[in-house]
Amino acid sequence: MAAGLGKARYTVVMSTAAKQIFEAALKLDTAERERLAEALWQSIEDQGDVEGAWVEEVKERLAAADAGEIGSTPWDEARDELLDELKQIQARGR
Repeated sequence: MAAGLGKARYTVVMSTAAKQIFEAALKLDTAERERLAEALWQSIEDQGDVEGAWVEEVKERLAAADAGEIGSTPWDEARDELLDELKQIQARGR
């Protein structure tokens, strides 16, 4: 594994296939990883204006919240729910 690229830095939840691809990609030299990352990023950018879509989504959600159309969850509760869900996902992957 390349220097400074320990598994602990990468804590996102991925499918088994994605993890295998990721682990294989970490074995590539820096230039190849950079080209791969650029190609993957380009494949996302080609899907349209993702950033603009998220800006619109946030505006709509804020307006709905301000209008009382949707509720909210306190951070402590949301965090606990997410951590519980992550533990369940990790347990299934074992």
